[in-house]
Amino acid sequence: MPNKTLYVRDSDLPLWDLAQIKFGESISSVFARFLREKLPTLDVFVHIVRSTHQSLGNECGFAVMFAPVGPTGSGNPMKPHYIPGGEQLFCFLRDVGFTDEGASQAVSDLKKQESVAVRMNLERSVTTTNFYALNFRPIPVDAGRQSWQKVEALGLPISAGGKRWSATFHDIDRLLSTLSDQLGSPNAQLAAIRRSLIAGQEVQLGGVTGCQFVVSEDLLIKLGLLPADE
Repeated sequence: MPNKTLYVRDSDLPLWDLAQIKFGESISSVFARFLREKLPTLDVFVHIVRSTHQSLGNECGFAVMFAPVGPTGSGNPMKPHYIPGGEQLFCFLRDVGFTDEGASQAVSDLKKQESVAVRMNLERSVTTTNFYALNFRPIPVDAGRQSWQKVEALGLPISAGGKRWSATFHDIDRLLSTLSDQLGSPNAQLAAIRRSLIAGQEVQLGGVTGCQFVVSEDLLIKLGLLPADE
């Protein structure tokens, strides 16, 4: 069983002793119960299978599904998330709650076998939300003596059944300011996005080490995007 160390102030030691007597169980059990009550988690199996959906070049793609252990109270099936490569899968698993070691192990196992299943507690919102990749498409505007680039921001679903989201930014600087405010995007990344858009190239927002960056619907709304059919 793995070990975790909790450091306690001297003044709190009597409280810990009292808790041990009152609850009749180890402090680690009490603390774990406290976390389960405070965090909206769900006990799930994370199933990862090889998939040809949205494969990137010759690299294998993957489908990630969250299957709850026991009743969920909703009855709705959890949607698969399609990930287009090994590095992107590592980033996605880390974003939803895997440790770096756990994500690396899953990616490694999938090089030798068709599927992997891991049981763990994840935030409930992670298992039920859709995730999206963010693309930015330049739109040239020619108004006689003036010309500039508008930008269409697209939220492209990586979950089955997800909708496309979009918004139009009337200039590149407004888009970059929004990305800085809402995502905390570093200056080097913003400068690279600017160069691509000025060159007329569509660009996807990337994560660390070139991984695909995924966002939830809540973050799309904060960025000003709306479902494409609205």
